[in-house]
Amino acid sequence: PLDRLAEMNRLKRRGRCISVDYQTDLARLRNTTLEGGRGRIWFYQTCAEFAFYQTCEADSDCLFVSKPPLNTLERYLDRCEYAFNITATEVRNHVEFSNEFYGSDHPASSRVLFVSGSVDPWHALSVNKPLSPSMPALWVDGASH
Repeated sequence: PLDRLAEMNRLKRRGRCISVDYQTDLARLRNTTLEGGRGRIWFYQTCAEFAFYQTCEADSDCLFVSKPPLNTLERYLDRCEYAFNITATEVRNHVEFSNEFYGSDHPASSRVLFVSGSVDPWHALSVNKPLSPSMPALWVDGASH
C-alpha cells in the first residue's frame, strides 16, 4: 500500500515533493493572494465550520506520524488561531453549531444517497448506513474521492 501511495503522489505531483515543514505551512496559511490562497480557503472552512482534520497522533499507527508530530488536533487548532484568529474554543463551537444545523450524522432530509469509499479518509465523517428507504448509503470497497 505504501508503494502505491508513493506512486500516486509521484504521478499527481509530477515528481515534486510535498513540504512537511511547519513554518512553511504557516507561511502558506498567511498567503492571502488568489494564487497562494487556494489551500487557505479550505482550511478556513475547517476552522469556521466543521473541523474535518486528518490527524496522526504521536502514539497511533498512522502512516504519517512524524517527529515532532505535525498532524495532531492541537497543531490544527493552533493553525486556526495563527491564520484566522479563530481560537480552539471557537472551532469547537462552530463544529457544534454545524452539527446541530445540518443534523450531524442524522440529517433531517430525504432523497439523499450517501456514498463512501473504504479507503476514503473522510468516510468516518459520512453517513455509512441507511437512515431510511429515502436516504440509502452506498459503501464502495477500495474507493476514495
